[in-house]
Amino acid sequence: MFAIVLTVAAMTGCAVGGSEVPPSSPNTKTRYDPTVKPPTQSANDIRQRTDLHDEHASSWSRYDVVSDHSVRVFFYMGNPRCHGVRATVDEDTASVRITLYEGTLPNSPAECAALAESASLLITTHDPVGARSVIAG
Repeated sequence: MFAIVLTVAAMTGCAVGGSEVPPSSPNTKTRYDPTVKPPTQSANDIRQRTDLHDEHASSWSRYDVVSDHSVRVFFYMGNPRCHGVRATVDEDTASVRITLYEGTLPNSPAECAALAESASLLITTHDPVGARSVIAG
């Protein structure tokens, strides 16, 4: 009878005469998993630019937390042949503040059709997003 109890305990992951640390315990260490890949770029993702002219703050409409350290923001922007974007990220213990800037690309055409293109930007955070609020800057 005792052998059956030990077998059932071993099969279900229960420790006999001991305690098991639940996965959510602060004593549980997260291990690096080489099979987990960083998020991939979406078809609508654009690259951040650092060479913009005449920048102005722009708004984003929604976001998705893609991984522990990645947030994708969605927005509308001008013609991508003429305009680019960049973002700044300010983090504290309660929130992740993402400010989006749009500006003119260097050597952009003199005339550019006025468009409102749907776009997204994949942003990396320093610390895991976790339960923090993601807010527009």
